[in-house]
Amino acid sequence: MTRTGKIHKSPPLGTTFSVRTAYIQTLITRVSETLGEVLTRQALRQHIHAEELDLNDLTAPRIRTEDPRVARRALTALIDLLAESFGSDYTERLLLDIFTKQLDGDLEYTHYRPLLDVIPDGYLEKEKIRDFTRSELEERVLQRTRELREINAVLEERIAARTAELTEANATLAANNVRLKELSRAKTEFVSLAAHQLQDPLTAITWTTESLEHALSPSCLTKNIHEYIAAITAQSFDMNSLIKELLQLAHLEEQRMRYTKASFDLGKLLEEVTTALRSTAQHRNVTVRTTTFSDVFLVHADKEKIRWVISNLISNAIKYSEEHSRVNVQAVIRDRMVVMSITDHGIGIPPEEQKKIFTKFFRAENARAQRTGTGLGLYLARRIVRDHGGDITFTSVVKQGTTFTLRLPLTEEPANAKDAAQH
Repeated sequence: MTRTGKIHKSPPLGTTFSVRTAYIQTLITRVSETLGEVLTRQALRQHIHAEELDLNDLTAPRIRTEDPRVARRALTALIDLLAESFGSDYTERLLLDIFTKQLDGDLEYTHYRPLLDVIPDGYLEKEKIRDFTRSELEERVLQRTRELREINAVLEERIAARTAELTEANATLAANNVRLKELSRAKTEFVSLAAHQLQDPLTAITWTTESLEHALSPSCLTKNIHEYIAAITAQSFDMNSLIKELLQLAHLEEQRMRYTKASFDLGKLLEEVTTALRSTAQHRNVTVRTTTFSDVFLVHADKEKIRWVISNLISNAIKYSEEHSRVNVQAVIRDRMVVMSITDHGIGIPPEEQKKIFTKFFRAENARAQRTGTGLGLYLARRIVRDHGGDITFTSVVKQGTTFTLRLPLTEEPANAKDAAQH
């Protein structure tokens, strides 16, 4: 459709209805040319009924009633659409352009006052007051002042009510926050107390089981008894890990986690951890293979905390591996970091659950089905490693396995760092 800029002529000229009709027809045409017929019809039909305005042909729309309220609703719908799309300045210029061209016709200005009366407030204001007398202008100013005061009074009342609501809500939130902190502190104290209370009987169970195994003669150590003892040992190990995780969590939440840092060889620590876990791996029929690509992996960290982290990662790898499979542990120096990877060939982590794997108390569905646990180990491990300036990441494929990668800053460059970087 080509924009002509012409004004619709509405018979008979000089009447209030024809003036309003011509203006609205022209505005509808201009809006449909600019924004399209679909948007124009949609905007008008939200405010105007079909029996009031015929929109079948937007090049010659017909208003079917002389009711000025219909004209005002139509103009409001069109003006709102224009202002939302192009802003109020463009809308004002377009309204004034149509008005000026229509005013250049044969009619006098006074014939267009009824048209200006149905144009929404805020538009063509200069035209609306052009022929006002002084007294009319003063009255209009007083009227607008009264309107603004009424609006301001309503706004102040709403603001006061809303402020009171927000103040009350804030007080409620503050009280709830205090209560939640109290509950959290009580929970943490209970967890810490329960974990400490469980340590002594667990130590006794472990010691008794080991003593029993050593006390029995080979002839008495039947296959069934051996399996019973192995099961007790495995369960004791899991329980011990759970207690350590609960204590670590309690320390973190109470902000009592203390790090005693010193320089040590992470490679030797890795050897100590894998040696300690050898019996667990044998019980699961899993082989742990360790490969290091440097003679020294010197780090400055809390040795016991890092020992716990590495033990947790390797224990998980053993726990979720398939029987008769292998866990590969590698350590290398790269970009001034000790990079340790622990790879298992186990159940893997479902893709939709991988984002939550370091979340407190979260355990993947396939892990819950296979083994018991708290869902705290990885959360705590990552917190501890990040507190040391490092990080833990992972990659995983379901039913193929998972690789966790631990990175810790290197204290100083070892002599064979160049050789390590080549691997």
